[in-house]
Amino acid sequence: MATMYFDTVFPLHLNGEIHEAIVKDKDATINHVLEKGIPWEVDVEWHVWGPGAKTLGGEWKVYLRLESMGDGFEGTIKEMTKAYTDVDITQSTPAHRHWKVQFLNLPDPLPQEEEGIYKLICLITYKDPFGVPAAMAGSLEGPLITFYKSS
Repeated sequence: MATMYFDTVFPLHLNGEIHEAIVKDKDATINHVLEKGIPWEVDVEWHVWGPGAKTLGGEWKVYLRLESMGDGFEGTIKEMTKAYTDVDITQSTPAHRHWKVQFLNLPDPLPQEEEGIYKLICLITYKDPFGVPAAMAGSLEGPLITFYKSS
């Protein structure tokens, strides 16, 4: 999956990117063909860097959305808030911060009889320590996921 950069107000002072969003089946195996009615998961990683990284606080909001490749469901399937202080210390320094979130046990987002191909969209927004949305956000498109009914 391609890396997507964050839009920031001061790109010379602060940059960021969503590194990956990995879809896994019930056995935690990377898989883009998922059986309906069986829980699945998505792992998302992103980081920010630059002189401004160490001055940030607040929180991130991560949204997972599905977009139908044809007729079908479209919308947010799950969202999660991550405190800015919850950095992955194994990969972070004050000027380069790294986060990971796991969306576990995702429900079947489609009506009972619906099957199809969907594009996963990951959106990440940021709010400062006072809860004010900041002019910084990122998105990542893909992969395509096929949901099927078992016979």
